[in-house]
Amino acid sequence: KENAFDKLVNIFLCKIYDETFNKNNLKFGYFGVMADTYANMQDRLMWLYKEAMKEFLGEKITFVSNEDIEKDFKQLKIKTLKEVMQNYIKELKFYSNNDFAFLEVHNKELFLKNALVLKEIVELFANYKLTQNSTNQFLGNLFELFLQKGMKQDEGQFFTPIQICEFIMYSLPLQEMLSKNSKALRVIDYACGAGHFLNTYANELKRYLTEDELKEHYKNIYGIEKEYRLSKVSKVSSAMYGQNEINILYADALASFELANTNNLEGEKAKPQIES
Repeated sequence: KENAFDKLVNIFLCKIYDETFNKNNLKFGYFGVMADTYANMQDRLMWLYKEAMKEFLGEKITFVSNEDIEKDFKQLKIKTLKEVMQNYIKELKFYSNNDFAFLEVHNKELFLKNALVLKEIVELFANYKLTQNSTNQFLGNLFELFLQKGMKQDEGQFFTPIQICEFIMYSLPLQEMLSKNSKALRVIDYACGAGHFLNTYANELKRYLTEDELKEHYKNIYGIEKEYRLSKVSKVSSAMYGQNEINILYADALASFELANTNNLEGEKAKPQIES
């Protein structure tokens, strides 16, 4: 169950990135036996996952795409060597355990078996839009069900029930705080887990703010989580609830750190980074 849930989270991250940055040329999906292959489908997923982890969590994922191979071998005249190298890289990429292995994969036969499972799941979610301006209660509830069934809570690690988060949030004088501040409130959860407190706060803002105001407030919500899997869960959860702008940082909040938020040489605002 835990492995399947981990892979579902990875797939959701791919779809969220695709909907956010490839709106006019979606790469998520299986495009049919005449136009696609299992290897190409997974190649696109792995590229989306690499970009999603970099964009949403600041993590670097090692991945060599077909375009990378073409670029590096562009000047090479020996076609045979190029084909041999491509086959080696293909085996290393697809015939070993990876971020989309619902089954244990260590050869071509197992890759094809896993690809059938992966294709079914990709097709299941391809027609659903995960990133929306408003809360999709169905997707939110579905993800909560996956979370409860698929993620084991170890000793000392517990998910705060949504009802408790709502009770605490409703106890805060949020409307008064918003009326007294002309700028967006800055909120941080330094051990955000699955993001329940952050999403509850963001959802509560909808009672008092317009849609344009909400996005600015979402950008000032930060969650820090040192558990790798949970940081991904938290990011997917925020998107499921229509609050994709929430910032999730994969880091240890108890470590010594500096919050760097500087401008680069081109004048563009850099993403906040925690430097241990």
